Amino acid sequence: PGTPPLDILGEPVSNAYVFSSAVLLVYLGWGLLKCLWSSVQVNADYILQWDVRRCDAGVEVLSRGARLFSLFNLNLLLYYKLRRGVAGYLNNVPEGILPVLQLVMTFYVLLFPLKKRAGVAAGIWETVKTPWGRVSFRENIIGDFATSAVKVNAALAYTACYYITGSYKADQSTLNLKTNFPGCLPSSTWATITIPLITVLPLLWRFGQCLVRYNRTRKPWPHLFNAGKYFAAFAVVVFSVFHPSFTDKDAARTGYQTAWLCTFVAATLYQWFWDVRMDWGISRSRPSYLFPAWVYVVFVPADLVMRFFWVLSLIPSEEGSPFSSFAEESTGFLASAEIVRRLCWCLLRVENEHISNAGDYRRVAFVPVQNVEEEEEEDGKTRRFGWEVALAGVLVAVVTVLAKVS
Repeated sequence: PGTPPLDILGEPVSNAYVFSSAVLLVYLGWGLLKCLWSSVQVNADYILQWDVRRCDAGVEVLSRGARLFSLFNLNLLLYYKLRRGVAGYLNNVPEGILPVLQLVMTFYVLLFPLKKRAGVAAGIWETVKTPWGRVSFRENIIGDFATSAVKVNAALAYTACYYITGSYKADQSTLNLKTNFPGCLPSSTWATITIPLITVLPLLWRFGQCLVRYNRTRKPWPHLFNAGKYFAAFAVVVFSVFHPSFTDKDAARTGYQTAWLCTFVAATLYQWFWDVRMDWGISRSRPSYLFPAWVYVVFVPADLVMRFFWVLSLIPSEEGSPFSSFAEESTGFLASAEIVRRLCWCLLRVENEHISNAGDYRRVAFVPVQNVEEEEEEDGKTRRFGWEVALAGVLVAVVTVLAKVS
């Protein structure tokens, strides 16, 4: 009683937890996607050119993700209790060690086991090498996920700045993401160079991949038009970086502001049209649909709304920039919304590739079905996973109750 309110989300250390939670969300989401693809006989591992001998089944990914998510919740809850000084006999634990432990766990998820991450690592390397790298469906998916990780990568960049500048040694109650973050404020050199670079690079990678595909196939449609989609997003970033302040009502700048708003709307609608018509192949001519009809009915309008948030996430959060206050205060929401949108997009994108070889990445349209023995083994893992999730939920609930009591 009497303890002042604590705003962890306004502190620089929150970026470490935003990054970690986003990685775990992708990990859990990928496990769910694999289960959904398996349920409709979509052989995603074959389409994405993973080595099936080194791929975890969907339920294995979900099982591991559930345990890691429980540890994340415990870490965040303990950090909150330590900051308030109400952690009981754990009050002597240095609070700064908890975000570090969380980051170590996050990178462990990303890097290990090494053999099972080899395919993803190779795909990332080929994507980064664009336009000299290989462009297959795997690199296509990795590149698109990279464009969705703008806020996640920005959180990682601010976390790195937090530790490089020694801000972690300061009294955390005196630090603030907007007003007191030495060397790392949005107006600092670090932010004005690093954040726009992080925003633009994935767009340039995908833009380059589209040009590579055109160079190899000599087909303007769809590759050059797909490149135009990323150019439109790039234009939003450029307009935003060099924008006049939207808080200034000077009539001389009205034309620039109008042009920016038109670019923003056009880029959003362009991205949405491409998702629905080209990536998902939703049309009367599509040969079949593997998921229930409600999935497509819900995903199409939801994608439009969340595409708006994605384009919004491309805007640098400088003072006076368009939607700057919303972008700053909604970093976690924008990151999560875009990850969920990208996972939904990926579900139907891989399904469409399985049905129609939409991207023309395979010389043969035929896709082998999954091994029946693998499916039976996965059923057994599903039952074990159910118990693990239930136990993890009970553990988090108990610790939360104990925290409230104390």
